[in-house]
Amino acid sequence: MGEDGEINFERPTHNINALGDEAEAFYLRVYGVGEYCYHGADLGCLLARGRMQSDDRELLARASDWNAAIKAQFKSVPISATTQISMPSDMTAGKWF
Repeated sequence: MGEDGEINFERPTHNINALGDEAEAFYLRVYGVGEYCYHGADLGCLLARGRMQSDDRELLARASDWNAAIKAQFKSVPISATTQISMPSDMTAGKWF
């Protein structure tokens, strides 16, 4: 993450130990382009060095900064009445309940 709060893709990796400092993070994207997601769905998983919560379990400012930067990389499109949605055949396979 840059000083301006912007994030960008640096390099692919399979080794999360390659993170240099607290300005770098490993992000595993869950949803791809055009996939159906719902309110509360996990867009991905972020692994970073350093703390994201205080001792009282309150989110630190850097957690909010990472959240805003990642959300800025996504664009949601509302579902219209004519949109065809293919729901998973096994609804117990995800966070649906």
